[in-house]
Amino acid sequence: MLSDPGYRRMFQDAVMAADFASNFLDEDIVARLDLTTLQPMPTSRISERFQRRENDIVWSVALKDHPDRRIYLYLMLEFQSTVDRNMAARMLAYVALLYEELLGLEKPGDDRKLGPIYPVVVYNGRRPWRAERQVAALIEDLGAPLDAHVPRMTYELVEVRQCGEPRTERSLSGAVFRIDRSEGPADAAAGVRDLIAWSQGPEHDRFQKSCMGWIRGMLAVRMEGEKMPETKTLPDVREWLEDSPTPWPRKWIQQGLEQGLEQGLEQGLEQGLEQGLRAGEAALRRSLERLARARFGEAVVRPLRLALETVQDLERLEEIGEWIEASASAEALLARLRAR
Repeated sequence: MLSDPGYRRMFQDAVMAADFASNFLDEDIVARLDLTTLQPMPTSRISERFQRRENDIVWSVALKDHPDRRIYLYLMLEFQSTVDRNMAARMLAYVALLYEELLGLEKPGDDRKLGPIYPVVVYNGRRPWRAERQVAALIEDLGAPLDAHVPRMTYELVEVRQCGEPRTERSLSGAVFRIDRSEGPADAAAGVRDLIAWSQGPEHDRFQKSCMGWIRGMLAVRMEGEKMPETKTLPDVREWLEDSPTPWPRKWIQQGLEQGLEQGLEQGLEQGLEQGLRAGEAALRRSLERLARARFGEAVVRPLRLALETVQDLERLEEIGEWIEASASAEALLARLRAR
């Protein structure tokens, strides 16, 4: 799992927060926000009551149509490997404490209503997020009149590994997410190249420093102790990744392969075992394509996909994953596939 403090520091940067909101949050909500007015909010009371939630970030932001009114963007960064089924109830508690903190900031005689809180969970685990997003779904439905007293808050979910492409072409958060879900040095290097190109200028100095710390922490975990050079800038990291002949260790490749099988088992419980296993097999095939792309580039994907169409056995698909890791070149991999 990745370095929590590094990720948090990036999201504490107003440029990154605005980019993330513009590219991955609800378009109708974001259209009403003046993201140039983002201001950080303290979360001391929430931290004290919940054993220091170090990865929570709160921003206040003005509305375009009501510049004197502000809402609160609550970002909860989740780095756990298992999905929290009770996240909606936890988020409700955090939101209530934030309102308590906001009440404490009111001036005497201030009769304004509290601003809305927009709760968002950012999750970078490999398992698909299947927890309920509305707190009412966790509470037994006993009908009227009790249902009128059930809270109905919903949080927005951004899954780093499932969120798709950003809305804009030059997205800092999109590049960070690409690095996060990279399956090898070549894929990570492409994300770093984008970060360098899109974070020029003094307004990005803080973001670059935070990003540099996060990337070094991530690489230290993924390279499992392999000695890294003394990289001090993003161009240094990019150059090292581009020249690195070493793929991610087997542990990270295996996690990518297992993700498809886990998804299939979960869907098997929900949809019937046969349909679920088919979904898991499809996800496993996509994982193999991503791994091959990360190691050898885009050109290998189409011939690999054609070769995989004739493979129906899950064990053989996992064996091909080992071939992708062991092959020295795309040509060697394709030759092995043709010879099987």
